Formats: sequence, structure tokens, C-alpha cells
Amino acid sequence: MVSFLKGRRRTDDAVVAVDSSGAHITLALEALVARAEQALEQLRALAPVLERSEELNLLRERCETVEQRVAEMEDASARLAAAEAQLERVAKAGAELDTLQGRMGEFGDKIDAALRLRQQIEGFLDLEGPIGAIRGDADALRTRLGEMGEDVSRMRTQADDALRAHRHSTARLEAFDQEHLAATSRLDEVARRVQAVERALEPVGQAVAAVPDVQHRLAVLKALADQVAQKSAALEQQREAVDRAATQISQLTRLDRELDAWLRRQEEQIRRFGAIEAKIAEVSAVQGKVMARSEELQSMATQTEEAQQSARQALNDLREQMRKSSESFELENRGLHAVSERVADLRNAVKECENRFAVLDAASQGTAAVQAQVRSAGEEAAELSAELARLLEEEKRISSLRQEVGRLDGVAGEVATRMQRIEELRPGIEAAVKDLGSLKGTRELMADGLEQMRVAYEEMTRLREAHGEVETWLSSTDAWTKKVQGQVKDLSGMEPAVERIRDEVDQVRAAMTDIEARREALDDVQRRLGDLGALSAELKERGEA
Repeated sequence: MVSFLKGRRRTDDAVVAVDSSGAHITLALEALVARAEQALEQLRALAPVLERSEELNLLRERCETVEQRVAEMEDASARLAAAEAQLERVAKAGAELDTLQGRMGEFGDKIDAALRLRQQIEGFLDLEGPIGAIRGDADALRTRLGEMGEDVSRMRTQADDALRAHRHSTARLEAFDQEHLAATSRLDEVARRVQAVERALEPVGQAVAAVPDVQHRLAVLKALADQVAQKSAALEQQREAVDRAATQISQLTRLDRELDAWLRRQEEQIRRFGAIEAKIAEVSAVQGKVMARSEELQSMATQTEEAQQSARQALNDLREQMRKSSESFELENRGLHAVSERVADLRNAVKECENRFAVLDAASQGTAAVQAQVRSAGEEAAELSAELARLLEEEKRISSLRQEVGRLDGVAGEVATRMQRIEELRPGIEAAVKDLGSLKGTRELMADGLEQMRVAYEEMTRLREAHGEVETWLSSTDAWTKKVQGQVKDLSGMEPAVERIRDEVDQVRAAMTDIEARREALDDVQRRLGDLGALSAELKERGEA
């Protein structure tokens, strides 16, 4: 438009439009048009800014949100520092866990020894049946010992009777020896008398009168011999009974020795059980410490996991906000690029208009055309005055927009500063992400450690149950051992009676030896009695003849 008006200016003395004061209207109009064009250009330049003001407000809100997220990230960094401290404590706890695992290895050896001891105890418990059988045998032996005591008392009575019978039989044998000597002398006398009878047959009546007495004495001798044989048979039976009693006493002595050896083994095992109980108490104390430490580590792991979750959530939110911010910036860049393209198009359009006005300027060179154009210029001036009023109002709006643009520039600077701070914090965030990855690995290690602690806790629970079973078995074994000790004391109290029975059995054996020694004499007596009977029969036959 300026070029059009310039084209309308004349250097010659043609008709020129002037106002009432004589000033050139064209110059004022040109200045007014230039100001209008400048205002229009400013409005065109500020139109995208006005269009983007709402987006800038949203961007400001997003920047405030980003600032809040950055503050949360700073809090998360503080929590990460606390998590690093917790990681150090977890590392120390891992070292302590390794130490505890070493100790648990030692405890595993001790537990293996305890399991082997348990197997030995089970083997010993398997011997409970034979021990019960031995106990039954001991009870049976006790009963048999009572019966043997009664038998021994009866045997003692019988031995006393046998001694009295022996003394009586000895006296009778002495009397019988005397009678035998007398009979021998009488036989000698009878022989002399037989010789005398043979010589003279005078003493036959006396011999016949003495034959019944001799027969009576022979019957008495036979009865005595039968009684001695019966006593010998009874003594033989008693000797067999005494032999059986001696055999049982030897078995009882052997069982006593075995019982002493078994009691010694029991005492050794009880001492071993005492050491095992001390070790189990140590294991229980260490287990309590391990349980307390595992609970502490579990609470620390829970806190660490919560911190990881909060930090991960904050990082996800910040990443989403950064993505949205980058998208909005990209959209703004695209909008600015489109605005620049539109400005270039407008410049091209203005150039085309100027070219057209130049063509029209070359074509309009008449006075009528100038007057018509002056009239049209007057009309345009009225329009431009109205447009000027509107432009003044727009200028006020532009001034407010300039203030808003200044404020937006400040906000954009703040946004740029905050983005720079975010870029500066990005390595720390990436390091935090890496730390969170390492925390994940540490969490897995802690999960493995907790699983191992759980397995160790189950093993310690099983060992505690086994320990309770062993204590129950030890209490029953203690009671049974006390019972066996009481029985051993009872058997020890019976030792004098057994010794006395042994002495009596030795006396009976000595008596049996004496009886065996005198059996030959009895056999000799019986043989002599047989000879005497044969002689008496012969004498009787001779007397009858």
C-alpha cells in the first residue's frame, strides 16, 4: 500500500490533496499506513503466540509438576542414600550370613554326629527286646533263685537229715563192723565148731539154734544196705540238683558281669548325651540369634523393597512427564515451523500485491483517475481512521500481550532452566536406575539367603523335635536305668545268700565226695554180706544134710 501511495505522489504541479490547514494528507496517510502495517506485522507475529498461550499455560503447569517430580526425585535420592546405607548393612549382614553358614557347616558336622548317635540310640533301642528278654530271664532267675532258696532250705534240711542218717549209718556201720568182727570171730568159732561138729557132730544143735538169729541179722543187714542205696540215690539226685544250681549260679554270675558291662556302657552313653545336650543348647542359642538376625534382615528387606517400589514409581512418573514434555515441545516446534511457513507465504503475497500495484500505477496516469483515486483514498482514509481506532485498541491489547509474552519468556526461561536441571539430574537418575537394578540383584541374593535361612530354620525345628524325642527317651532310659540299678542292688544284696548257697553246695559236694569214697566200703560190705549169705546158705544146706 505504501508503494501504491508513493506511486500516486507527483513531482510536478498536479493536483495534490491537502487538508483545511494546507498540509499534505498523503504524508500523514503514508505514516498512518506504515504504522498500520507495522501493527499488522506485529499482530501477525503475535498471532501464533496468542494461539500458543494456552499451550504455554499447560506447559507451565507441566513444569510445575516436573518441579514437584524433581523434588520427589530429590527425596528419592535421599531414600536411595538410605537404601545404599541399608545395602551396606545388607552386605555386612551377608558377611555375617557367610559366617553363620560356616558355623552352620560346623553345626552340620555336629548334627551328623548327633544323627549317627541317634542311629546308635535306635540300635540300642532295638536291643530293648533282648534286654526285655534278659529282664524276663532275670525275673525268671529271681523266681528260680527263690525256688532254689526254698530247694536249698529243703536241701539243707535233707542234708541235715542226710548227715544225721549218715552219722546214724556210720554208727550202724561201726556197729555193723563190730558185729562183722564179732561175726567173723563167730564164724571162726563156727568154723571151729564145724570142725568140732565134723569131728564130733556135737555142737550142731547150737549151730542150728544160731541160724535164725543169723538170718535175722542178715535181713537187717539187707534192709540197711537197701536204705543206704536209697540214701545214695537221693544224694545223687541232690548232687544233680546242686550241679544244676551251680550251673544256674554260673549263668547268673555271667549275666551279672554282662549287666555290669552294660551299665558301664549306659554310663558312657549318658555322659555322651550330656555333651550332646550341651551342644544342642549351643545350637538352640545360635538358632535364636540366627532367627533374630533373619527377622531383622527380613524387615530391612521389606523396607528396601518399599523404597525400591516408591523410587521405581517416581521414576516411571518422571519418565512419563518427560515423554509428555518432549511431545509438547515437538508439537510446539512443529507449530512454530508452520507459523514461519505462513509468514513466508504472507511475504510472497505482499510481494505479489506490490507487483500488481506497480502495474496499476503504470496504468493509472490520468487526472480523473487521480481524483477518483483521491476520493477512494479519502474513503480509505476514513476506513483507515476506523482501522486506526481499532488498531489503537489492538495496540493496547498488544501491550498486554507483550507483558504476557515477557511473562511467558520468563516462564520459558524457567522451563529451560528446569529442563537443564533435569538433564543434569539424568545421569544421577540413570545411576539410580542402575542402583535399583543392583538392588534387584541384591534382593534376589537376600531372597536366596532368606530361603537358606528358612531351610536352616526347618532343619533346626526338626533337630529340636528330635532333641525332644531324645530327651523323652533319655528320661525313660533314666527311669529304666534306675530300675535296673535297683535290681542290681537287689542282686548285690542276694550275693551273700548266693555265697552261702555256694558254700553249702561245696559242703554237699564234699559230702558226696565222702559218700563216693565210702561207697567202695559199702560195696565191700555188701560183697562180704553176699559172701556171708552164701556161707550161711551153705551152712544151712550142710545143716539140713
